[in-house]
Amino acid sequence: MFNDMILRIIRKDPFLLEEKIKETAEYIVMLERIAEENGIAIDDDVLSDLKNRHFDEIKEDKRRFLMQFIGEIIREEG
Repeated sequence: MFNDMILRIIRKDPFLLEEKIKETAEYIVMLERIAEENGIAIDDDVLSDLKNRHFDEIKEDKRRFLMQFIGEIIREEG
């Protein structure tokens, strides 16, 4: 489902998708900086442990994030 929507967006307006990816990357980098400034270590082991402990919740949150991400792009492209 997500793949089809993303491919449609890429064909119609690849620059809009690129812009959303850049915005998301900036957001992630800022979250990493906040964690670093507050002494919170985020490495592969921590992320793996978190994913194992909260697998179902993270899977659902990821699905919601992707729906919102794609929805924003579709609204912006009109």
